[in-house]
Amino acid sequence: MDVNIRRDGYRYTLHFEKGENVGAYAITITLNAENYPNYSVITVPATLTITRNAADNVIGLIEDLQDPEDITPDDREDIEKAREAYDALTDKQKELIDEDTLKHLTDAEDALKQ
Repeated sequence: MDVNIRRDGYRYTLHFEKGENVGAYAITITLNAENYPNYSVITVPATLTITRNAADNVIGLIEDLQDPEDITPDDREDIEKAREAYDALTDKQKELIDEDTLKHLTDAEDALKQ
């Protein structure tokens, strides 16, 4: 996959091999030397690391919760952690959490209260 980058008046093409969404990927940076006749440009291979975004992390926390009928007092910490993480999201990030996932959290909270 190629990504074109413009920075400080220069154009770069960043190339990395397409793979899984989350992980580390080897990347190479290619510059057209003809565009920089007054410079000696050296590029160094590097690693592009893709991590889950905040909303995906919250979805994972919620999906890992027990089903409401299996909730026990021992689940309190996990439920509170999921709620705190959800509440810390921006409004835009909260839009990425579907209704079923959010219902799983509220059902777990309700079950904990019983």
